[in-house]
Amino acid sequence: METRRATVQANVIVRHCFIEVNQVADALAKYCLYNKDVLIFDPKDFPKDATGPYTLAKFRMPSIRHR
Repeated sequence: METRRATVQANVIVRHCFIEVNQVADALAKYCLYNKDVLIFDPKDFPKDATGPYTLAKFRMPSIRHR
């Protein structure tokens, strides 16, 4: 409930986030967990796990995942 109050006070609007963007964030977080001294400033330097989802999100293409 505190998060909701903070977003209202800050006048933040939360919208839908494509799952592909979440995949990029997840891949980058995992990569940085094991490579603490690495800084990534350009998508061309993304690790392999983030490159595919980033490209799909960039062109607003849907992602199909198999479980």
